[in-house]
Amino acid sequence: MRTRFLAAATASFLLAAAPAAALAKPAISLVLDGASGTPAKIAWAKVRAALQQKQVSFEEVARMEAAQGDAVLVAGIAKGSPAFVKLAHDISLELPTEPQSLAVRRASQAGRKLMVVAGGDDLGLAYALYDVAARIGWTAPGADALSE
Repeated sequence: MRTRFLAAATASFLLAAAPAAALAKPAISLVLDGASGTPAKIAWAKVRAALQQKQVSFEEVARMEAAQGDAVLVAGIAKGSPAFVKLAHDISLELPTEPQSLAVRRASQAGRKLMVVAGGDDLGLAYALYDVAARIGWTAPGADALSE
């Protein structure tokens, strides 16, 4: 009995002590397809930094099904995972095929805003992600970070 009380008290304390932001639903979920290489991962870091600079809450998840954000940014290469290729097909995004080419599509799925960013290869995806990071930087404070 005493052990249960202590466990409940400890849990309550930890939840009360946790920052509210850590418990809040993220504004944006970030999903980078696992097939992406080093250039895209470097550009992905710029997207994260741009969101942090604008003080936009976000989470990074491995799969779109795990995304909790109101909006989801999904990025991958045209010859990426089957899940990425299927998502692109579902939203009628013609995947780029030429080296260093890119495509960006805004859509909605299951009531959430999506931004899907694709590269014909890893460099194309990196170029697209650098552009997304720059556009996040252009947004007004409090505005939708993926609106530009």
